[in-house]
Amino acid sequence: MAKKGLDERQIQIRDSIGNQTFILLLYLLLIDAALYGLGFRWINYPANIMIILSICSGIYVIRLIAANAFLGPSAKTQRPLLKAVLTVFLAILVSVAILTFFISQARDL
Repeated sequence: MAKKGLDERQIQIRDSIGNQTFILLLYLLLIDAALYGLGFRWINYPANIMIILSICSGIYVIRLIAANAFLGPSAKTQRPLLKAVLTVFLAILVSVAILTFFISQARDL
């Protein structure tokens, strides 16, 4: 995702969505830490952070696509929907692979 392909409006929207997603990530991590401090463990340590990061990353990409700030105006002659769907599918595939790895590692302990 290069900045040179986006116009000023798309860059502002992307930055705004990125800031909001970062704040969401911060709040979710603080809530997770507070729950961990209170003794509530919903999943083992490395997997819970990966799940929270995957959820926030997915929300970020979905909001960018919905706000038309994922691809620049020059990409309208191409097939942006196909590229966006493939990118989201690849992100989901990688997230599932990472979560499967961490869950299998947690079960071995």
